[in-house]
Amino acid sequence: MDESKKQQYKRQNDWAKEKYKRIALNIPREMDTPIKEKAKENNLSVNEYINKLIISDLTNIKATILNPRPALTAEEEGILKLIQELNQYNRGRAEERIKMLIEEQTKDNDNMQHGRLYG
Repeated sequence: MDESKKQQYKRQNDWAKEKYKRIALNIPREMDTPIKEKAKENNLSVNEYINKLIISDLTNIKATILNPRPALTAEEEGILKLIQELNQYNRGRAEERIKMLIEEQTKDNDNMQHGRLYG
């Protein structure tokens, strides 16, 4: 790996250490699969899903240590909801495209293994 990539990774890791706090989370083994399934249903990673639940819970409280700013106006809430819906839509489209590309590659690999080369 060249030095510029190493420096970029270092900057990203330093930024993440400054902005985020890692928390170990212990859950009962039987909760692992339902949590993963629920996250997948919502097109989220497990980390995103858990964060969303926590933030949703905290935003139901009038004032939180995470967001001392005043509450969003109804218009701002509407805009935020539209942005979130657009992000979810785009994430779903990207996942569909990735799945299609994997299927095409798998088919190409299968054809090559069986001597069915085209054009």
